[in-house]
Amino acid sequence: MNKSKVGIITFHAAHNYGSNLQAYALQQYVSGLGYDCEIINFRSFKQKEQYKPLTKRKGLKYIAKNAYFLITYRNRKRKYDKFEDFIENKLVKSSKEYNSLEELANANLDYDYYISGSDQIWNTAPYDADMSYFLPFVKRGKRISYAPSCGQIEKSSNIDQIGECLRKYDNISVREENGVSLVVKLTGITPPVLIDPTFLIDRTKWLSLCSERVVDGDYIFFYTLFATKESIEIAKRISEFLKIPVVISNISNQYEIFSGFVKKRG
Repeated sequence: MNKSKVGIITFHAAHNYGSNLQAYALQQYVSGLGYDCEIINFRSFKQKEQYKPLTKRKGLKYIAKNAYFLITYRNRKRKYDKFEDFIENKLVKSSKEYNSLEELANANLDYDYYISGSDQIWNTAPYDADMSYFLPFVKRGKRISYAPSCGQIEKSSNIDQIGECLRKYDNISVREENGVSLVVKLTGITPPVLIDPTFLIDRTKWLSLCSERVVDGDYIFFYTLFATKESIEIAKRISEFLKIPVVISNISNQYEIFSGFVKKRG
C-alpha cells in the first residue's frame, strides 16, 4: 500500500536558525508518523535576495549595510554557505524549486495533504511574506496548518483574500493566542494553539545535528532579529555581572555592529 504524500510549505530556506530547525522538525515528525513527506521547495525571489551576502535592495540603509558587509564578506559568505548546505542536505524537498505563487499554481502538485508549516508564514509584515503560504494554489488534497504565527494579518491589504483561503482549510491550528482571535474573526473557527515543531522531536535528533563547539569556555549567546540599544545594554550588564563574554552570530543593525560583542559566523 502506498504511503499518503504530504507537502509542507514554510520558511524552510530562510537563513534563520529557527526557520530551518522548525522546518526540519516538522518534516521529521510527519515522516515518523509513516507519511511520505517532503517540503515544497518554495523560495520567492524576495526571500532569496534577502539573505544574500550582499543585497541589491535600494536605499541609503542598504548602501551602508553593503559597505559593512564587504568588510566582513568572507565570514558572511561562509555562514551563507552553511545555511545553504543545511537546506540542501538536511531537508527533503521537492525536486523542483518554485519562485512564485503562479509557478505553484501551474505545477499541478498531487500531495494528499498540504501543511502550512509553523514560523512566521502567516505574518504579512516581513519582506518575504507571500500569499503562497495560505495555499491558494491547492487544487485537490486536504489543507492543514500546523502552528503558524499570524503576526499582523489584520493589517494586510489582502485580508479578504486571506480569509477566503483560510475558510478552505480542513484543519487549522496556530502558534499563539492572538492567532486564535484572528482565525475566529476570519473563519468562525476556533483553532487550537499548538507547540512549535521543534518540541515535537526528541533530543537525540537534535544532538545528531550538533557540531563541535565554536567558542571555548562559558559565554552568553545573544540572538535577536532586531537588536535595540536597550537589549544590547542589558546583555552588557549581564556580561559584566557574570564576567563572561557575549557572543552573537548575526548582525541585525548598527547596534550589534558596534556592540563590541564577539562575532561568530559559524
